[in-house]
Amino acid sequence: MMTQNNFAEKWTHVSCLDVDRTTIYCKCSQAKFVARGDNTSNLLHHLCHKLALEYHERMELRLALSTSSGKTEKARGHSSQTSFVDAFAKVLQNGLQESFESVQVSVVECPDLTQHPFSFPVKGICGHPRITDVGGVPYLIPLAQIDKVYNMNTVAKEIEMPGAFILGAGAASSKSLGINAELMPLIWTENKDRCAVNSSYYSTVNKKDQTCMLGKYSDKFSDCDIALLGNLYACEGNPGKVVQIMATKRTGEYSLVTAMRKTLEKQYEKPVAMGGTFIIQKGKAKIHIMVNS
Repeated sequence: MMTQNNFAEKWTHVSCLDVDRTTIYCKCSQAKFVARGDNTSNLLHHLCHKLALEYHERMELRLALSTSSGKTEKARGHSSQTSFVDAFAKVLQNGLQESFESVQVSVVECPDLTQHPFSFPVKGICGHPRITDVGGVPYLIPLAQIDKVYNMNTVAKEIEMPGAFILGAGAASSKSLGINAELMPLIWTENKDRCAVNSSYYSTVNKKDQTCMLGKYSDKFSDCDIALLGNLYACEGNPGKVVQIMATKRTGEYSLVTAMRKTLEKQYEKPVAMGGTFIIQKGKAKIHIMVNS
């Protein structure tokens, strides 16, 4: 056991190296840290910058323990969580500067996503966020297995969040559309008090002239299905703090998404997941659309 801020907490991923407990060892990264007087600031800094998942677990435990220890400890726990988000934003700021001429990464209040230009069915993308993959690329090879259809209401229940707001990228069900199509899911899944709200978009390629066609899913279809594969982000759809990234004029090898992924891979020793939405305000983008086979 180690103590700090007048309450005890159990560290499952560290061990002491000496009798005086002045040196601790991180089992995850093999690093050593000075911890005089049971002070764990050095280890917390390491977790924040290198081991994001462990840091979140530590902060959640601290916040839970501090609830019974008074408002001061609770405020400190909240401050520590905020410091992680700020550090995360700085990591992206430094990494994206290698790929874009101008980059500004900041922590802001999530804009009201029910308003233009988003028009989402929920106000925000916060509240117990999680990611999940459904299906996969093997269902496209050598031929599309059109029987692989997944209902998003069922997906929400499987990730233990019925009523979740889910966004991401996937394939539309050919059983609904009759052809192959890309799907941009924006689905506020059903719960016991309301029906699902499907604000998704789909995109297809016109066989006659090979142009792209974009449509709002609910204008023609009433289901909440996706097919073949989906990379999905789920949350409660609440307002809250988000990381805002503004980048202009790509100068490096990588796209924005790849540059973010490379940055996080370089900084953190364990996987870190992100989810959100994009607005292309100016310029061109190459976007893949699956053709009808």
